Order: sequence, then C-alpha cells, then structure tokens
Amino acid sequence: MTLSNGHLTLPCKTRPSSSQADTLSMAVDQHHDHVSGNSHPSGSGDASPEIQPEEGSCQESWLASKATALELCQGGHYEEAEQIYRQLIAEGFSDASVYCNLGNLCRLNGRKQEGLELLHKSIRVDPHHANGFFNIGIVYQQDANNPIEAIRSYRKALACNPQLKLALRNQGVSFYSLGRAWGAFICFKRYFSLTSSEPALLLDTARLNNKLYPNVIAAYQGRLEVEPSDSSTAICLSIALREVRLFEQAALANAVCLSASPNCAQLWLEQACCLMELGDMTQTIAACDEVLKLEPENFNAYFTRGNAFRNTGNLVEAERSMQSAVTLNPEFADALVNLAIYKRDQGLLDEAIGMFKQAISLNTTHPEGWEGLLFSYSIGGTRYRNEVLSASEAYWGILAQEAAATPKDASKAARLKRRTSKVSNQAVSSSKATQQCSKPRIGILSAEIGHHVVSTFLDSFLSYYNRETLEVELIVPSQRKESGTIELASKASAFINLQGKDEEAARELLRSRSYDILIETSGHTEHNSLKLLSQRCAPIQCHYIGYHATTGLATIDYILADYELLPHELDPFFIETPWRLTRPWLACMPYAEPPLAISTAQSAAPVWGSFGQVAKIREETLAHWACALRAVPTATLVIKDRNTVFEVARERILESLERQGVARNRVCFLPWTKTWLEHMLCHNQIDIALDTTPWSSSTTAFNALAMGVPLVAIRGQTMAARMSASIVSGLGKPEWICETEEEFAATLVKLSNTVPALRASKQLLQADVLGSQLFDGKDLTQHLESAFSQMITSHAQANPLLIEL
Repeated sequence: MTLSNGHLTLPCKTRPSSSQADTLSMAVDQHHDHVSGNSHPSGSGDASPEIQPEEGSCQESWLASKATALELCQGGHYEEAEQIYRQLIAEGFSDASVYCNLGNLCRLNGRKQEGLELLHKSIRVDPHHANGFFNIGIVYQQDANNPIEAIRSYRKALACNPQLKLALRNQGVSFYSLGRAWGAFICFKRYFSLTSSEPALLLDTARLNNKLYPNVIAAYQGRLEVEPSDSSTAICLSIALREVRLFEQAALANAVCLSASPNCAQLWLEQACCLMELGDMTQTIAACDEVLKLEPENFNAYFTRGNAFRNTGNLVEAERSMQSAVTLNPEFADALVNLAIYKRDQGLLDEAIGMFKQAISLNTTHPEGWEGLLFSYSIGGTRYRNEVLSASEAYWGILAQEAAATPKDASKAARLKRRTSKVSNQAVSSSKATQQCSKPRIGILSAEIGHHVVSTFLDSFLSYYNRETLEVELIVPSQRKESGTIELASKASAFINLQGKDEEAARELLRSRSYDILIETSGHTEHNSLKLLSQRCAPIQCHYIGYHATTGLATIDYILADYELLPHELDPFFIETPWRLTRPWLACMPYAEPPLAISTAQSAAPVWGSFGQVAKIREETLAHWACALRAVPTATLVIKDRNTVFEVARERILESLERQGVARNRVCFLPWTKTWLEHMLCHNQIDIALDTTPWSSSTTAFNALAMGVPLVAIRGQTMAARMSASIVSGLGKPEWICETEEEFAATLVKLSNTVPALRASKQLLQADVLGSQLFDGKDLTQHLESAFSQMITSHAQANPLLIEL
C-alpha cells in the first residue's frame, strides 16, 4: 500500500523520440513507503517479507489491533490507523513495523520531523528492519535532498533484505542525481535483473555518460535473448541503438521482436523512427499504418507519418496527417509547430503565428516553436518589426530563468559563467598572440553544410580565403547526408562534428579551439546551434548569411550585412552591431554551371515569373503584382514552387488577384522539378522575374539573374524585405528597384515594352551577371578577410591583455 502518490522526477539529459520510452523518466516510486504488517499490502508485490510476531512476545489483542490498523490504512482511514498505532506504543507494544508505519503516517500528514524520529526508532527496535532503513532513505532523498545519506540508508536496507528491489532502484536514482552514472548503472542493472519493469532507467545512465551505451545495449540484448517478446525492453534497445546512430542494427532488432510481438503498436512506432533515420520513407509510412491499424487514434503515428510524407514531397498528405495528430491531441506542441510550418509555407502567416504561439503556451521553452515564431516575425514586414527583437529577447530571458529556477542548473550556470569568463580572457590573449605569432583562427558554426543554399554562399569564402594568413574551421551540429558536404568540408582547415555532444561538452570543444572569431550561419532556423553561443565561446561572435533579422542574443556581437541590406535607420531593431561591407553581403557559388540562357517563350506577349516560395506570396506581394498586371493587360504570370500542390494556396493567390481585377487565366502554376538543372531551365520560359515583399528574393534572385532574366525588386523596411534590393544594386541596376506599387507597375511596363530585346539579349545579361560581384567569390572573400582583421584589432584594443601575477 502506498501512503503517498508523490514521486521524485529527475530529468533525462535527452529524450527519446516517438517511442513508449519517451514518457519514462527517473522516479522514486514509493511502493515501499507503506504500512508494513503481518500481511502483504494490497497493490505492492514488492513488499518486504511479513513480520511474524515472536512466540509469546505480545498478547493476542495487540496483534489483532495491529492487523486492524493495517486494514484501516489499506482503506485510506489514516487517522483511525494512527490512533491505534499510538495506543499500541502507549501500551508498551515494541514492534519495528508499528514505529515504521506510524512514522510514514506522520510524514504523510506533514509532520516530517516526528515521522523521521519514529522511523529511526523502528531500526533501533529492530536493527535488521529493512523497511525502516528504506523509508529513512526516502526521507533523505525526498525531504532532505541529501542523496549521499539516502544511498547509505538504501545500502543498509539491502543488507537486511537483498531482494528489496525498490531500494536498488532508489539507490540508483540517488547516484543519478549526483551525476554518478556508473553507480546508477550498477544499481539499475541489478534492479533490471530482478524485474522486467522500467528498462528506460538504464538508458538514462547512458545519456548521463555515453561510455555506458555498450553496457546498456548489452543488458537489453541479454534480456531479449531470454524474453524475445519483451517489447518494452526492445523499444529501449532500439532507442539506445538510434542514439549511437546504429540505425540498421536497431531496425533489425525491431524486426526480430516484431515477429514475436506483432501487435505491439509502440514497437511499430519505434520501427518507423528507425526507418525514417535510414531514409526509407515508404517503409516508415507502412510502419505508421501498422500502428494505426492497432491504435487508430495514435497521434504519434500520424505525426511520424506526416513527417515521412513531407520527406517524400507529398505535402498534401503530410498536412493531413499532421492535422490528424493535432485533432487527436490538441496539446501536441510538436505537431502544432509542424502544422504551423505547413500553413506558413502556404502563405498563411497569421494563422501560422497563432499556432506557434499556441505551441509555446503549451511548452514555454519549445525550441522549434520559438524558432518558428521568430522566423515568422522576421518575414512579416513592418507589422511585426518590433516583435522580432522583443520576442527573441524574451525567448533568451525565459531560457535564463529556467536555468536559474533549478538549483542544480543554476550552480552549473554559475560554474560555466566563471569558466566562460576565464576562457574568454584566454581566447583574447590567444588572439593577441596570434596577431604576432600565428594565423587568426575563424570558426564557422553551420547547420547547412551540404546541399543547402547557405552552402552556395559559404563556398564563395571557403574557396578563396588565404590559407597562408588565415585558419578557417567548419563546425556542424550534425553531419548532413547530402552530396557536397564532404567536398565543402575539405575546403576548410578542419571539420568538426558536434553530433552526440551535450551543450556543455560542445561549448568546451568550441572554446578549446581558441577561435578569434566564431561565425554562426543559421540564426532562428532549423537545426540551429544559437543556444551554444548564449554562453560565450569566442571573444568575437557573429551572425552571417542564414537569417535576416536580429538573433536577440546579447553574446552575438556583429551581424554581417551591407549598406543597402541594412541601412542605419534599421539599427534600433538589432541587438547586434551591424558590420557593413562595401559590396553585396553575399556572392554565390552555384551547385554547377548554370545552363545556357535562351528564351523558350511561346507567346509574343510578356511572360513574368516568380519562382520563390509561396510563403512569400502574401497580400502585400499580390497587391504589387495586381497593379502591374493591370498596367500590362497582355502579360501572363508563371508561379513555380513545390507548395502550389496545395489547392488552398493556389486558390488564395487566384482569388486575391481576381478581386484586384486580374483574370484567373492570366496565371499558371509550374510543377516542382526534381533537379536544380531542371529548375534553372524553367527560367527560359519567362522574360521578367517579379520580386516578393516583405520577404524578398535572395537565392531566387541569384537564380533568375544568372539565367539572364531581369528582376524587378521591391525595397522594404526590414532586412528580409531588402535582400533583393541589395542584389540588384550590386549588379548596378538601381532602375530595377522599386518602393511603391506604382513604381513597380511602371518599371514592369517599361521592361515589358522591350520583350523582344530582353529575349534576344538573355545570354548577354547572363554573362554580365556571372561576371559581376554577385558571383565573385574572390572579391567577397577579400572584403570578409578585411572585416575579420578589423574586428580582431578592434577587440584587442578594447580588451587589453590582462597579466596575472
């Protein structure tokens, strides 16, 4: 019988994804915090052996009263039971279980000190009373927050009764709370050998010390050899194997266990997670369908199924599955975030923002929720311009409060703060020495190394930096699997993969590299590592390329930009100091040489195009487009983006333009193309590219211009709204930059009047663009190297070397 339903929950270092074990955590389960007597308490199969009265040691009435008190406890009548126990003691009945049970009743009613004294009395009456020592251990662990004394008490309990399983368990939890992973593992392994419950406890020790993964995996495999149908252990084995990236081995182990337990929905779900890691989306979806056959309302299966469909490009089914997950569990924050992303991708920004906020209300520190919200604000134009900074600062403030609210985390934060201060000074000193003796060292922390547009811009620098005067290291949170990752990494002085390291270990590694400057390229986008830099890892920390607003992080010193992209009037909206280049802030190194630009238009009338994301085509953009389409009534518009598969997205665009006087038959949608080359060739169908606002063209601007297609840019009042203006300005075409709907329409009228000439001169414009600053990685590199040198010098002057005597 349990007198208290409370339990102590300790956090896992990381949480398993999409599995039954995801809900398991380290806990003190007080099945043994019970009233012990001459019969086993109901509901507690782990009770200690019953205490038999010694022959002639008490009268029959005492034994009857003792049994009555136990029955009252079992029925929840604690006050009456307490009265009987006190009467027994007053009458001189000296029994360890009576003192122990009365002590627990006192603790249950808030009289903790009295309860502890009675528990100590129980072990004085009977020095071999295991339950007394066990419950004293719980007092130290739960009430006194003294895990060391708790461990001593549990050891004494086990010395009295080696089969007291929960003493082993709680002892392991105490070791875990002290950060002593091996001690916890030994206890949990013994506990696991005595009971098949809670196999996830072993997994938590490996997360505390990753050297334990082989031992934990071996323990699980040993259990499954004896009990192949133990699905709980099989799930934990699969999670452990996934966490050490042995995905094929995990999938094989699951398949074996599924043959013995084909009706285990959670094991099918874990198999789906393995198959997704292996990139087999077809089998992932099939495994999710098996889950839904067994459990039609399993929202986790719909969630995983939706992610798999998204990876196959089937966005419609992806959204349907994610909507099902949210419908079944409206408080499923992860699914809400993913559904919000689908809405944003369709151009439904306000609806997406509402969903991100809802996810954050469910989990105030949800990283992807905040990431989605902040990114959405950044592309929302002047309407959300103030929220970008205030919300991002609020996010970092919430994370700081969360760390300070937990004593263990707070002390760790204090230690890290002291260590950071020391490391920062050492890094500054290293920087000064570097200027005299060795090359400056630049670290680039990026989640986009691979087949990603950020890599095409980073490549411009990595291909041309001066290896005789500079060291450049690439750091990734995890290695992407696409082509190009290894090739790009080979251009750096070193390539560092942080995968598998916790935050503190990753920070220590970054600090150990003694970077003069650490550049972060992701901002508040997918898989970013901004949180690592919230505690300084280098004397100078910058953001570059991947995000078009403030990070809101006070430890980011600079944001690299240019004068067109980030004019001085936007400075108040940034916590970082803008470092402005005197040329466009980017140069592109395309995946391959662009195909030949040659018009394939079938009509003599002007053909305009927009190949950017549908997420950018919102009412502000459609108002500009409608104004121009009315001004040039013969023009047609081609829209190309993968999200045009959503009928709701197509209808939203067509209905908006129709309301503004543009017939539906003037607009067509091109399907998604599989390769970059096919995508680039589609530009030959259009004469002029149209910009979007307030989330302007960037990669799509480079693509259109590289294919000899003029881009009419819209200059806005946020960084995200000025990327196209910076690119077109860098090409030396300020006449293609507009600020109002009327200017936009007038520019389109002027260019459309020269369509024959535009088509004939595509190759000339293509050659001019490819020979311009926009594709001149060497020129960009020279400007960046100069900027880095100035940053280091400026920092050294502001932070004179401290000499410790």
